[in-house]
Amino acid sequence: ELLRELKNMGKTIFFSSHILSEVADICTSIAVLEAGNLIAYGNIADMKKRLQPHRVFAVRLLGDDEDLQLVQETLLNHPQADFLPPEDEEVRVEGELLFTFTGDDRDASMLLGQLVSRNVPIISFAEREGDLEDVFLKVTQGIVN
Repeated sequence: ELLRELKNMGKTIFFSSHILSEVADICTSIAVLEAGNLIAYGNIADMKKRLQPHRVFAVRLLGDDEDLQLVQETLLNHPQADFLPPEDEEVRVEGELLFTFTGDDRDASMLLGQLVSRNVPIISFAEREGDLEDVFLKVTQGIVN
């Protein structure tokens, strides 16, 4: 709690932690050290954007398999969308489809418009952000000494 209060006061705090979810809640910038060397430093949000080569979106549907097929067909024919490889898939909610997307916000809005124009009953269409653990693993390439 003290660290959160100091953060809210705009104070700079130096600490070390392996609990990355807490670090993400408290910090705006991080430094990653490996074997005593500084290998990455920067604003957490900027590092997430830089290290994530594509955006991940989740579409949650109200409908049945026919609606799911419409979404899959639309995504397969979209040059900026692709399904996640099975090894990259996150835990899914039933009726949810995850895909990668290389476009900007306007492109995402247009894709959503395409789905709506095909009468797909969409409950939600949202971008999934990577977490600090994803950043750490990419920076260290999954190797921690």
